Amino acid sequence: MQKTALLSCSILALCLGLAPGALAQGDAFAKLIRPTFSKSCVKCHGKGTKVKGKVNLFALKSAADLAKNPELLEKLIEALASAEMPPEKEPPLAAETRKGLVAELKEILRQAVDSQKSVARTPIRRMN
Repeated sequence: MQKTALLSCSILALCLGLAPGALAQGDAFAKLIRPTFSKSCVKCHGKGTKVKGKVNLFALKSAADLAKNPELLEKLIEALASAEMPPEKEPPLAAETRKGLVAELKEILRQAVDSQKSVARTPIRRMN
């Protein structure tokens, strides 16, 4: 009986410990990523039929949508970190916004890669 109660408490504590991280990621998408994309990126990358560079940022509705495409995340991080995007003819992002956006995208990428990791099982070899 005590083992069951201890196990239940442990599982509950683990779930409560993980929930804020997921919530924070969703908050970051809703408060920083989505508004920045809508303001600075969607004009060329997704609004209507206009999709330059095969990158449709308008279709992204959550951090989970981003996490499903690590290649896109890498492209976004590279373009934003190098100040390649937005282009020169568009208003630049504020340095603080750019820094926060890159940090949040890197965190989403890290979590996406961690969730996809699989350890290959290597058979034990017999040593004579």
